[in-house]
This record gives sequence, structure tokens and C-alpha cells, in this order.
Amino acid sequence: MFGLKKYYWSLEETAKGKKLVTNYYPLKHGNKTYQLMVLESEKLESFEKILFLRAGIHGTEPEGPWFLKNNLNKIVDYVHKQNTGLIIIPIGNPSGLEKGTEYNILGQKENNCHVESVRINYPVPEETKLMDLFLAQWLDKE
Repeated sequence: MFGLKKYYWSLEETAKGKKLVTNYYPLKHGNKTYQLMVLESEKLESFEKILFLRAGIHGTEPEGPWFLKNNLNKIVDYVHKQNTGLIIIPIGNPSGLEKGTEYNILGQKENNCHVESVRINYPVPEETKLMDLFLAQWLDKE
């Protein structure tokens, strides 16, 4: 079983020393609430470009989140040296990763679909709705 709290804490510790802002957004699945972590470069608007990284889409594939955890220092240093800001969602499917299921714990399989799904009123899970809103906001900033 993947320990979300310990994983998030580890990333928060690294983020503090790398000028990354940490935010959490609730994902309600039935009577349980999970947190979607988002790391952003401080003063994101001051960078020429923005690199968006997302891992942990399928709960049966923990390699991406572990790679981010083990290499976050190197990634941030390299990307910031390129005058590029970062937006990182280290676990796009927290409930699935915690339970070791491919999709979220409600069995919703659209957690890797985007393309403005919210705007066309396509029935998607909370993860996707948040992702679409984030992408729209971030693209408007560019």
C-alpha cells in the first residue's frame, strides 16, 4: 500500500528548500476525502516558460511518483536554470495509488481523460475536473 501522507510530507520538505509552493485540493470519493497535491514554482508568472509534470495517473504504476520524489531536487534545479517555472502534480490519482487500483476507488476510468471535459459536460471524476480547471487557469496565464 502506498503511504500518501508520508509521500506528501517528503515532497513538502524538498519543496521548502527549492522555492516551490505546495497546495492541496480535496477530492471527495464517497465518504472519504483525498488530497490532490500541486507544487508550483514561486513567482510562477516571472518565468519565460512553464513545464507541467504529472505522475501517478494509474494507481498500479507508482514508478512516476517515486521518480519525482527521488529526483525532485535535480528536476527543479535544472528546470529553473532554464528560466522555466514548474507545475507538478505528483499523484494525479491519489485514491487509486493508495489502494493499488488502476483507476480511482470509485472505479471511474476517465481519470486520464482531459481535453476540456468539464466544458462539454462529460461525466468525469473529480480528479479530471480539477485538472481541466487548472489547465484552463494556467493556459490563461500564458
